[in-house]
Amino acid sequence: MILFVPLDVPTIPNKEKILKNFYGNTKVVGYDSNNDLMLIETDQKKIDSASDVFYKWKTQNLLEDGEWNEFARQTYPELIQWIDDNFPFTQKLDVRLDRAQQSILPHTDAYDWDNHVFEGVMTDSKGNSVKIPYANEVTNPQAIYKHQLENEPIGYRFIVSGSRNSLYMCNENNTQQKVFCSTPKETDAYVINHCTQMHGMDPKESVDDERVVGFIDGIVDPNKHKQLIEKSYNVYKSYSLSKQDLPWYSKETI
Repeated sequence: MILFVPLDVPTIPNKEKILKNFYGNTKVVGYDSNNDLMLIETDQKKIDSASDVFYKWKTQNLLEDGEWNEFARQTYPELIQWIDDNFPFTQKLDVRLDRAQQSILPHTDAYDWDNHVFEGVMTDSKGNSVKIPYANEVTNPQAIYKHQLENEPIGYRFIVSGSRNSLYMCNENNTQQKVFCSTPKETDAYVINHCTQMHGMDPKESVDDERVVGFIDGIVDPNKHKQLIEKSYNVYKSYSLSKQDLPWYSKETI
């Protein structure tokens, strides 16, 4: 099972323009008094203790009702063309730019495991979950959930700026065990298993002060998706990571 592979696609055009126009609304995922995750805006509630914060980031949504929004079309036409030309999506559910403002603790993305639906849920290593609103409403979450599982790795990501080796996969039974993933300079994009594999990000001081990463979630053409992954794996095999490569893999299967 492939967990991470850099994608054999052209680099992002005009990245400087993206950095110049990125502003983002700040959101925080923190813990309430019951130790449950909550999603808040920083101007609505202040979290005083760093230990109470699971994830803090700035986000800029690029979709509205499943289509590129006006801001994206006016500001990032080259980025839109790059995404449309190089990724095998038949329906985009969420496209956004994020800037992490601290470490991203171990988690999985986008799934309500208890109800087996795709609802934009982030789940941390303790099993706590918080709903992250998507740019457009998901009409058939059960079908999308099934589609994601059948086509992993399907978490498409791209690096606009920042370090290329701060993403890690970790052991869900011991989140201090980490394997870091590297994206070569020849590409800005990669795909990860974001549904079942616990992962996170440790930013590098000064290097990641202006880090911006893009996320694309949605429905893919299975054949084109598979072809892109196979082609990319052949090109970037030495950078790719499979489940069997994890040092704790054999322990998990005993």
